[in-house]
Amino acid sequence: MTSPQAGSDGVLRPYAPHSAGSGLKHFVYRGGVNQVPEIPKAPNKGAARRASGGPSRSLPVSPVPIQPLKAGVMPPAYSVLLPCRIGSPRPTAGTGFMCAQLRFMQTAPCIPPPSAQQRVSPPFQVAPMPALPHMQHSEIAIVGAGIVGLCTALRLADQGHDVALLAPEDDESGASYGNAGVIADYAVMPVGTPDVLRSLPRLLFDRDSPLAIRKTAIFTLAPWLLRFTRECLPARAAANAQAIAALMAPTPAAWAAMADQIGSTALLKPQGSLYLFETEKDQRRTDFTLSRRLGVRVDIISRAELGQLEPGLPAHMGHGAAFFPNTVTLHDPRAMLRLLRAAVMAAGVHHIPARITGLARDGQGHVTLTGAGIRLRAHKVVLAAGAWSRDLARQAGDKVPLDTERGYHLEYDMADQPLTRQMTPVSRGFYFCPMAGRLRVAGTVELGGLNAPAAPNRWTVMERGARTIFPDLPDPDRRWMGCRPSLPDSRPVIGPSARGADVIHAYGHGHLGLTLAPVTAQIVADLVAERAPALDIAPYRPGRF
Repeated sequence: MTSPQAGSDGVLRPYAPHSAGSGLKHFVYRGGVNQVPEIPKAPNKGAARRASGGPSRSLPVSPVPIQPLKAGVMPPAYSVLLPCRIGSPRPTAGTGFMCAQLRFMQTAPCIPPPSAQQRVSPPFQVAPMPALPHMQHSEIAIVGAGIVGLCTALRLADQGHDVALLAPEDDESGASYGNAGVIADYAVMPVGTPDVLRSLPRLLFDRDSPLAIRKTAIFTLAPWLLRFTRECLPARAAANAQAIAALMAPTPAAWAAMADQIGSTALLKPQGSLYLFETEKDQRRTDFTLSRRLGVRVDIISRAELGQLEPGLPAHMGHGAAFFPNTVTLHDPRAMLRLLRAAVMAAGVHHIPARITGLARDGQGHVTLTGAGIRLRAHKVVLAAGAWSRDLARQAGDKVPLDTERGYHLEYDMADQPLTRQMTPVSRGFYFCPMAGRLRVAGTVELGGLNAPAAPNRWTVMERGARTIFPDLPDPDRRWMGCRPSLPDSRPVIGPSARGADVIHAYGHGHLGLTLAPVTAQIVADLVAERAPALDIAPYRPGRF
């Protein structure tokens, strides 16, 4: 292709030649206000005719003012809607439209804008294309600013990396804030177990069940549910429990170190946690054999011992309890997240308020992230967007069966609370969580996707169950619903993308995001530094599915 010749003959001519076979062509409109640009045709016989200045077919378009070019500045692009016959290879009179992009460039003196009388009426329209956002750059970009994203950003910044944190403005309404506030060292069992499999039909279709599914989501969730059913088999459930326990082992030390670093040690409550057996049947059905084998300390206590630990529990309530003495809870998850976020910003991490929807590798060692009003290029990207990570994982080349556990909570403002430590009625699937100035009732699992509205019945079930234990509870002051990322095997996704270590996965922790965030951050930091993590990450890699 050749550069355009001087003149103002009103034709589109080749400009800025490209390498052979690239398929890219720029054309130049240079002419008077009402002169007609030629429509570029396929590079065959017509190409020679155009190059020689021969006749060609052309149609009028609305003229646009042409501005002088500055050196190094890309000219504006325009979308031109041209009438054509549907299926026709070139614009002709008839019905339908085709869209061509023309890049208007000028080497001749500037032509003044046309007057109103000179303008051509629709249907021929020329509209400016929106300008692309300015490209930003960072060594490492973390998508997601929940507890996992924040812990990872802090760890990487401490190791001297240039880190950008990309997430919408934090309204403190996500799962990192609405959880039960427990560093659940005891929670090594996956959601899917043989007991759950036996009860699955009742659990999924009983509206009052601790595990429920929205009927409108059954067909969408069918592939996930089939995988989940397989993970409930005895051998699979045991393997999943072992994988979760391996991540859990370093959790207490990791949390203590991070809390000390950000000045939040006073928010940790090492008071243990209780599983309440409302009946003798509850106690008989609860088996801790595998949990104990995996290192969990649990003591079965009598009703009298339970009363000594929790004198505010009504005297008629409960047969006994399982006590986990090593469990630590948070006095206030919101206060903890605020301190963590402040520490991340103080470490020099750049927060860019944007929702990332696109991810692409450029083949030259960079990954580009895009979204509304944002383009950022990074050497490495960490996906920590929780329940919103699946589409980005797919764009990175990893097909992960991520779906959504929707969690609910109620809050009761009260200075004097009936409990001193977290307690879970085992048959009801929710937690009583004493927190700063309020009692939170949190938990249950609803499978229903990201976009469906909250199900009021879930709050009703929780409130009814809470009043069964504590009949004098007032009306709740707040209700919340949030989305947790969930995998069929209950293991998080941690590790490099199958297509390259320039994308690292760190999501899918289910109801253990708060618990496992510092450990996940350390694994990601090891992967970024190309060090072998302290534990084998094969059970958590995205390619396991």
